[in-house]
Amino acid sequence: MNQASFLIILDGFRLDYIKRMPFLSSIYNSLEIKPTPSFCFRPMMLSGNDPIKTNTFADFVYSKKSPYKGLQIFKFKPVLKLRSDVNRWLLSMAPYLFNKRRVDPFNIPFSMLQYFDISSEYLNYSDDESNLFKELKRNGYNVVSLNDATNPIKEMDSVFDYNPNKTVFLLHYNYQENICFKYGIESQEMTNYLKKIDNSLKKIILSFDCINLMIVGDHGMTPVKINFNLWAELNKLNSKLNDDYIFFLNSPTARFWFFNKKAKEEVLKLLLKLNKFGVVLSKEDLIKFKIPSDKKYGEIIFFAREGVNISPDFYHFDKIKAMHGYLNEAGPPLILYSTNKNLKIKKDCNLIDITPTFLKLLGIKTKIKMQGRSIL
Repeated sequence: MNQASFLIILDGFRLDYIKRMPFLSSIYNSLEIKPTPSFCFRPMMLSGNDPIKTNTFADFVYSKKSPYKGLQIFKFKPVLKLRSDVNRWLLSMAPYLFNKRRVDPFNIPFSMLQYFDISSEYLNYSDDESNLFKELKRNGYNVVSLNDATNPIKEMDSVFDYNPNKTVFLLHYNYQENICFKYGIESQEMTNYLKKIDNSLKKIILSFDCINLMIVGDHGMTPVKINFNLWAELNKLNSKLNDDYIFFLNSPTARFWFFNKKAKEEVLKLLLKLNKFGVVLSKEDLIKFKIPSDKKYGEIIFFAREGVNISPDFYHFDKIKAMHGYLNEAGPPLILYSTNKNLKIKKDCNLIDITPTFLKLLGIKTKIKMQGRSIL
C-alpha cells in the first residue's frame, strides 16, 4: 500500500473557484479560512503565529541600511517607470557585490530605493526553520517542496519521483494569481487554468491508496472596480516627495514615512479626504487586523477600500482586473481529507491554525507553543 501526506497551497484562491473544479468539489467539506490582511502569508501558515508575533507584514521596509544606500549621491527625480526584467536583474545584483544577497527592486523609483530593504524577518524566514518543518523532521518525515512558478502544473508531476512513505509534499500552486491579475476572476482563461489545477490534483491524489490531505488558499481575490492613481493626488501637495516624505505603494496599501511634521500633517489631511478610496489605519485598527506597529512598516498606513486598486504601484504597472489583501475580503477555502480517518471539525479556521491542524492530521503531538490551534 502506498501512502502520502500533502499540504497544498493554492495562491489567490477564491471560495467560488471550487464550483469550476469538479474533483475538488467532490472532496470539499465547506470550510473557509478567515483572512488576515498581510503580504506574508507563508510565515503565518507554517509558523502557527500571527504577523504581530512574527513581525512580518510586508516584504519591503524602511531601513537606514538599505543595500541601495549608495544611490543617495545621485539626485534622481521621483519618477515611476516600468523596469525590464533585465534591468531588474542587473539592479538586484548590485547589493550582492557588497553583502552577498540579491534584492529585487521591482519598480521602486531610483529616488527612493536608497530608503528600502527587505524586512530582516521576511528575509530570514525559512521553511526549514518553521515550526511545521521542525516538527515534521523531528518525527522522521522527509519534506519535499514544489511550486509551479517556473513550469505551471507540470512541475507537480515530479511528486512521483519520490518515495511517498514518511514523506510530506508541500505543493504551492501560484501561477493562477497572475492569470487573475491579467484576465480577471470570471475570465475563460481563469476557468481553463482552474480545470488544469483540478486535473493535476486529481491525478496526484488518486494515485495513492492512503492519503492525508490539506488544501488551503492563502488569500482570496477581489474584482477591481476602480483603479486609483494615488501618486497623482500626492503630487498636488506642497510637500515634496523625497525632500519631505517617502512612500511605498503596493496595492491595496500605501505606506508613508516623513522627514518633517508639516509633511505628515499635509499627507494625512489628504488621505482623510480620500476616504471614498481608502482608510488610514488607527492604532486600534493595527491591533484588530493583527498588523505590526513597527514603524519600519510605515508611520501612516493607508488601505484601499475593497475593489479599489492603487495604480500604478511598485509591483503592477498595468491596470489589473483583481487584487487581494483588503481589510475585509472574503476568505479562501480549506479542504481536509483523509482516507483512513473520520475527521471532525471543531471550529472555524485562521491561517495560524494551518500548522497545528496539519500536525494533528498526521497524528503528531507538538510541544512548540503556537498561537494557532488545531481545528480537528
